[in-house]
Amino acid sequence: ASTTVNDVTYVRTDKPALRGANNEAGATVELLDATGDVIGTTTVLTNGSWSVVPTSALSQGEHALTVRVTDIAGNISANSPAVSFVVDSTVATPGAPTLAVGFDSGRSQADAVTRLNTVGLSGQGGEAGATLEVFDGSTLVGTTTVGADTEWFVTVTLAEGAHTLTARQTDVAGNVSAFSSSLAAVIDTTIATLGSPSLLAADDTGTKGDGSTTLAQATVTGTGAEANAQINVYANGFYRGTTTASGSGAWSFKPTSNWGVGSIAITATQTDLAGNVSGISTAFGLGILQVPLALAAPQLAATS
Repeated sequence: ASTTVNDVTYVRTDKPALRGANNEAGATVELLDATGDVIGTTTVLTNGSWSVVPTSALSQGEHALTVRVTDIAGNISANSPAVSFVVDSTVATPGAPTLAVGFDSGRSQADAVTRLNTVGLSGQGGEAGATLEVFDGSTLVGTTTVGADTEWFVTVTLAEGAHTLTARQTDVAGNVSAFSSSLAAVIDTTIATLGSPSLLAADDTGTKGDGSTTLAQATVTGTGAEANAQINVYANGFYRGTTTASGSGAWSFKPTSNWGVGSIAITATQTDLAGNVSGISTAFGLGILQVPLALAAPQLAATS
């Protein structure tokens, strides 16, 4: 099979056949390379047609072949006009797609977890001018053309959730590559608001469950966060610090300075790996009780 692009003919076999007609039956047709060496022979059929292929595989790249005919009487024709073409029977497997710069949001720019559902994908290892296709599993999600620098970029829209993205290319000759290695990407565009924090049970020094304590730097806790989310904690609306949720979504926070005295409204937000920021949680009323000062040692009253 051959393909012509910009007046250049590409063939996807390294032993292309040349054909002709209206020649003398029984004549010998010789196939010549650009240096004049014979690289293949055949015999003209009784109907005057012939087909000849190179004995050995042609190298990848440009070729200009001619033929000449020697009839049964030994007369040798002049060489035919040259047939020029490019042998291109192979295509490399492109590199795996990656989230392009600026599209991998969140805490890491290299984890392929993003809050964007329309993302730019890029890759290397393409063949200049090849058609590059991106697949999500077996579904085609994007097509682009490889640049002269062998790199490519395409914008695709993906649904919420996990995706397995691969690429393959079809070069100008029509050769189709194998699929690339895969990129495991996660589209995460949503995040829940945390529930109200609570006082760590071990720090509840008063009536258990009343949310009051005499500990000036009592620990507050929460559950229901996304795994490994960043938890920002606020007291009366002022930022007090950050902690990280566990894999199960539990978290705890102990301030580095005193909460204050009295009723403190403790709230929290979470920021997930994709960079989504939740709303502010319902406030928890933390009661910090001031411990009475110790009395000085009593003294005997003076007697009159």
